[in-house]
Amino acid sequence: MISFYDIFMFPLERMGIKKARKKIIHLAHGNVLEIGAGSGVNLKYYDFSKIEKMTFIDSDFFEVIHEKIKKKNCTIPCETIEMDIEDLKFEDQTFDTIVFSLVFCSVNDVMKGLSEVKRVLKPEGQVLFIEHVLPHKKGFRKLVQKVAPVWFKFSKSCHLDRDFETSMISSGFTIDQIYRTGNTIFTSGIARKK
Repeated sequence: MISFYDIFMFPLERMGIKKARKKIIHLAHGNVLEIGAGSGVNLKYYDFSKIEKMTFIDSDFFEVIHEKIKKKNCTIPCETIEMDIEDLKFEDQTFDTIVFSLVFCSVNDVMKGLSEVKRVLKPEGQVLFIEHVLPHKKGFRKLVQKVAPVWFKFSKSCHLDRDFETSMISSGFTIDQIYRTGNTIFTSGIARKK
C-alpha cells in the first residue's frame, strides 16, 4: 500500500534518506519504539529477528502500518499508539531502541521532545535517527535559509533550518556515528545517553 506521502517523499528518498535507512534501521533491537512512524516506510529495513516488541507512534497512518505489518508476517508483538512526543506515556527506561525519521523538524519544543526520548530510553539503549537539517554546505545553506519561511507556511509546521545535532548533544546524548547525505541536507546516526 503506497500513500501520497510515499510518492511525495520518493525524490528525497533517492537523495539519501533510503541510504540512511539501510545503514541504521537494521540495528534496532530489543523493545523498540518508533516515533512518527508515518506510512511505515522503515518497516522493510528492520531485522525483526533482533526485536522483541515494536511500538509505533503516529496517528495519521495506523491503517497503513497495520497493513504493512500483516504483509511482513511479523510474529512479534506490535502496537500503534497515538501520543505526543513531548509527553510520552511510558515508564522511565522502557526501550532498548528508539527510532525516528524526519520527525523533529515539526516538533514544537525540540528540547522537551528529546528529554522525553532520553527519559524512556534504557541506560544502555540507542537512538537511531534520520532528520533533515540546515545544510553544512554554504550554497545549500543559503538556499534553505531563504526557502525555510515559505516552506514552514506551506507545510504547516516543518522547519527546514534546525540544528538537530546540537540539540541532541545539548539534551544529554552522545552521537556515536553520524552520516550526512543529500548535500548535507539530511543527517542520520546512532546516539546514546551520556
